[in-house]
Amino acid sequence: MEIDSIVNSLKTMSQVSNYKSLPMNVGFRLKAKATQADLKKFDKINYSLPNDYLAFISQINGAELFTDGKYIQKCKIYSIQEVLHWREFLRSSGFYPEWDKLLPILELQDIGQLILNLERYENQEDYLLYPDESNKYFHIGFTEWLNNYLLTNGSEFWYMNS
Repeated sequence: MEIDSIVNSLKTMSQVSNYKSLPMNVGFRLKAKATQADLKKFDKINYSLPNDYLAFISQINGAELFTDGKYIQKCKIYSIQEVLHWREFLRSSGFYPEWDKLLPILELQDIGQLILNLERYENQEDYLLYPDESNKYFHIGFTEWLNNYLLTNGSEFWYMNS
């Protein structure tokens, strides 16, 4: 699956007011595409970013997936501004001595953040850090991760069949 297909599917699903995927109705809220000025903010990072992630964020600069609009927001894909905010938080917190190679890109409700390890990406290693304290990496890239997440209706697919 290509990232453009996923983007088109999300745009279609966001037009449906109530999407029945969980025991309740949820929806998808997508932000407008990123401007060139927004994308230019990534120039401050000393690593290259995955092409599929850049393609996604340029078309949808942030999203809420599987949200009821009030209490449930199973996945929040950060806008560029939010990505840079959370990256600064990693830097200033003092908990992450290697913060400069990390890029938080989304938050999963009650689970944690999905973080890109940009040094590992450049070294062609697994680069998507599990959203927990295990310090394990997914053996898939951003496109496949997002596709699997959507196909399982926002479930923790990485624990299935393990």
